[in-house]
Amino acid sequence: MHRLCALAFLLTLASAAPAEEARRAKGKLEPKKPNPCAVHGPGFTMLPGTTTCVRIGGAVEGDLSVGRGSAPNLGIK
Repeated sequence: MHRLCALAFLLTLASAAPAEEARRAKGKLEPKKPNPCAVHGPGFTMLPGTTTCVRIGGAVEGDLSVGRGSAPNLGIK
């Protein structure tokens, strides 16, 4: 449950960034300040109200097997 809440929070932050950029382009927000998390590398951003730097990323990997028989495909030839 905690992981699900954390994931929802991080996805909310990621989706808020484009909206903020659009408002900034319309002149409703002040100019963007330098990112103190840039020292950690590209893509890092600071969580609002904290001094914690995070970067959201990941990968998806899958395996598909098609054939006859009931033995599982363990990747062994």
